[in-house]
Amino acid sequence: MLYLWIAPHLLLTVVSVLMIRKKIYKDFPIFLVYTVYEFIQCIVLVTLDQKKSISDQQYFYVDLVGTAISIALRFGIIHEIFQNVFRNYSALTGLGRLLMRWATAVLALVAVVAAAYASSNGVDHLISTMYVTRLAINIVQCGLLLLLFMFSRYFGISWRNYVFGIALGLGVYAAVDLVNSTVQSQFNATLGSGALTFLNILLMGTYHVCVLVWIAYMLAPEPVMIKLKTVPANDLEGWNHELERLLQQ
Repeated sequence: MLYLWIAPHLLLTVVSVLMIRKKIYKDFPIFLVYTVYEFIQCIVLVTLDQKKSISDQQYFYVDLVGTAISIALRFGIIHEIFQNVFRNYSALTGLGRLLMRWATAVLALVAVVAAAYASSNGVDHLISTMYVTRLAINIVQCGLLLLLFMFSRYFGISWRNYVFGIALGLGVYAAVDLVNSTVQSQFNATLGSGALTFLNILLMGTYHVCVLVWIAYMLAPEPVMIKLKTVPANDLEGWNHELERLLQQ
């Protein structure tokens, strides 16, 4: 259990070093910040977990704030992914920004509703709110990344590109976290310690695999991302020109 908690965060330092050596951080600065932040957050949480003077409630609040920052950074990474995919198409970049704004607005609304309708008080109230909010966040993140995977061929993205690798790791983790937050938001009161332990191990193990995926992509040589030519079935240039014309009206 402790290994699955610490090991992937230690391996994130390898991701950070490879990003700096290969200058990938220039295209994904938020992803670099995310890898460093997750490593530091793990050190803080492990240290607090070992201190007997820190109560469970104090630990919970620190973890809650850390999780909120981590989620915000993951949204920033998704924004970077869309920016890199659409960088040759200015109008489509604007569409990507619009999708992110709507996603943020929806999540803010869900968070307010979850906080208002959570039936318990104090820490239990925050836990209920956190599970529902995480559920909504993971749905939006999975939706955005699924959209990217579905249209990756149209965007000229090879499965060997860094963009695809970063998105793949985030997508797999978001999908498993979606299942985790769904189960805990619906059955948290009835789940036994064994079930909760299994869910935590599943989530930590998935994150470990995702970090290894990122390392593999950072180590592998990346092919140049192809800018597609005009093809009737997937004419991105045409979409771009039409969106630019509509935005100017």
